[in-house]
Amino acid sequence: MTIEVLGGDIHLVDLQTRLPFRYGIATMTEAPHAFVRLRIEVDGRPATGIAADLLPPKWFTKVAETPLETEVLEMLATIEAAVELATGSRAETPFDLWRDLYQKQAEWGQGQGQGQGQGQGQGQGQGAGRGPGPGAGAWAWAWGGRHCWSTSA
Repeated sequence: MTIEVLGGDIHLVDLQTRLPFRYGIATMTEAPHAFVRLRIEVDGRPATGIAADLLPPKWFTKVAETPLETEVLEMLATIEAAVELATGSRAETPFDLWRDLYQKQAEWGQGQGQGQGQGQGQGQGQGAGRGPGPGAGAWAWAWGGRHCWSTSA
C-alpha cells in the first residue's frame, strides 16, 4: 500500500457558547472552530479526510499576559504547519506516515520554542514564518468575526 498526502485546506468558523464556560484562568464565550480537510491517494486512488477541533484560548498555554488573538494565531500557525509538513509525504502504511509527520512536527515545534513567535509575526506566506502575526500564513481571520477561513497547500 502506498499513501501520499496531496494537500489540504483549513477552514474556520467562529462559534459562540450558549453560556460562558470558565476553565482555569479563562472564561470562554466564543472561539474559532478549525476544520482540516486532507486530500490523499491510497494506491493511486483519491480519498479525502476531515478533522475538526475547537481552538479555545488559554487552554494550552495558560499565560495570562498573552492576548487571546495571539494565542489563537499561534494555534492556527501550528495547524497550518502540520498541513504543510504533511503535504507531499509518502509512506507504505498509515503508521509510517504518522511517524514521519510526528517527527517533522516535533522538529518544527523545537524551532518555535527558540523565543520566536511572541508578538511580532515574521511569516512569509503559507506558514513559512517563525510565528504568528500579520504575515503568518494566508489567514483571512479576525477575532469576533462570524466566519473565517484559510487554505493551505
